[in-house]
Amino acid sequence: MTEQIKGITEMAFRCCIDSIDDILGTNGKNSVLQYAGLAEMIETPPNYDMETHVQPNEKVTNFFRALRVIMGDKGYNLLMFRAGVETIKTVVSHFKPFQDLVAMDMDINEKVRMGYFGYVSGSGDDPEETIEFHLDENKVIMHFPHCNECEEMIKDKEQISGIEKPACAYVRGLVHGVAQVLGNLKVESTEDTCRVLGGDECRFIVTYEVL
Repeated sequence: MTEQIKGITEMAFRCCIDSIDDILGTNGKNSVLQYAGLAEMIETPPNYDMETHVQPNEKVTNFFRALRVIMGDKGYNLLMFRAGVETIKTVVSHFKPFQDLVAMDMDINEKVRMGYFGYVSGSGDDPEETIEFHLDENKVIMHFPHCNECEEMIKDKEQISGIEKPACAYVRGLVHGVAQVLGNLKVESTEDTCRVLGGDECRFIVTYEVL
């Protein structure tokens, strides 16, 4: 049986669309939505809802695909990384428990552990299977064997044949943004394994240091 992909929340998708609006302008955003077959979201965008997941999941993957076609790989990666970071900032602004965590005066490694545990739990994934903490090295590794961003891409070998670098910039922005909002930290992130390039999972490495 094929495992059902839960997808992303309406909150995350709305923040992504908002970021595209900020960067490309309203006409640019509307063009992406129309190309993706989501013209109805021009007038009725997703709600800022952290509980409900976008269904069907193809709405999200079609949006990602449309943006990549319009912007090209480089433009897509730059834009979607920023969108991921901004999504986390917006989620924090709507979610008081995360605001409280950010405000806490506590050991930064413990704050990072709690922040990523909360992010993954809120996304509907299993923290035990998703997160690998190496806090003595100020490093967090995230494992996504069913990464939503490239779920549809890997079904089209022709589409991904020319891609030479990891393709999941939005998810990298999300996992980067979690550490970035937790304090005065210098954060670096990479996607070192990607299903688009033949990997079994999309794997992200986040490192941080206190400034």
